[in-house]
Amino acid sequence: MKQNRIKLFENCIIAKGASRSCIMDMQRQNYYMIPNSMAEMFDENHVFEVSGIEKEHQNTVDEYIKFLIDNELCFYCDEKLLDNFPTIDFNEWDYPAHITNALIELDFNHPDKGLEILKNLADNLLTRYFEVYAIGIVDVDVVDKVLSKIDDLDLYSYNLIIGFNLNDLEGGIRMINEHYKISRAIVHSTGRNDIILSDKGGWGNVFLIEDAYNHNQCGLVDQNYFANNIDHITESHQHNTCLNRKIAIDIDGNIKNCFGMCGNHGNTNKVNITDVIKSKDFQKLWHIKKDDITKCKDCEFRHICTDCRAFTDNPDDIYSAPLKCGYDPYTNKWEEWSTLSFKQKAIEFYGLNK
Repeated sequence: MKQNRIKLFENCIIAKGASRSCIMDMQRQNYYMIPNSMAEMFDENHVFEVSGIEKEHQNTVDEYIKFLIDNELCFYCDEKLLDNFPTIDFNEWDYPAHITNALIELDFNHPDKGLEILKNLADNLLTRYFEVYAIGIVDVDVVDKVLSKIDDLDLYSYNLIIGFNLNDLEGGIRMINEHYKISRAIVHSTGRNDIILSDKGGWGNVFLIEDAYNHNQCGLVDQNYFANNIDHITESHQHNTCLNRKIAIDIDGNIKNCFGMCGNHGNTNKVNITDVIKSKDFQKLWHIKKDDITKCKDCEFRHICTDCRAFTDNPDDIYSAPLKCGYDPYTNKWEEWSTLSFKQKAIEFYGLNK
């Protein structure tokens, strides 16, 4: 005999949007689009009372339940067992690091100062994820020594953005593959766009891009960048998933929230990084979550999506939607963001039309 209640597995949560909803399976990192009427079946504990459905809606509800069961998103549950499955508390989020991810510009020909900053972040601020931007076109002969020093730091992984002379490109790619802590590499100024897949199950892929890289290229919102995992989703309920506990330090030592942001919060030659990250001014962007942002708060993808506060639809409104997002949660359509008429003024303001 079937139970009268179904319950979502605790690794599955629902985000209701303006026109439809999204069920996110954080364990398998899949997501499913569902109508809002299905999302509204469940209460705040993710339980749905099967009994008492009006006859005219029975066939539709049966289809909903079959979909959920077939995709292993829910299960039948006796009422007396419901307390055995407490829901995830999204009101609190923490992580064992003062800074979770850092962006660093590094001069590979004179790396000592940059490596010192990296070590400080790893040892004292417990940063484990880095993005390293090599300045200029780098000679392969010096790359191996610098990457080996980065590998020796107490960090989990880092992304590398670098440019080689075209004659050294193959050697540079081979060298990247030899450094196991590089989770992803972007090699710019190659004259072509291509992806070189590693044999490490997606770890260590090399992306070749045609032109030189600059920081104005960040901030793109795209389905390929969705992060459907418990760390990202729990953080998204209280914080900005791009800027929270993030730091960017350019080649001159200027400290920023992100390279795309205007201004800075001091210079490593004059101020202590630890003092900067503790300041309210530096942390103010950390707490702008998707539920606070115009348009994003109505989007079913808001808890798995990326965000950008450097480039927004309205440069005068910090709660404006990301400029480089072409998704409309009211029509459920994706469009090329750069061609949308209402974004042209902001595109010109940021100089992205150049």
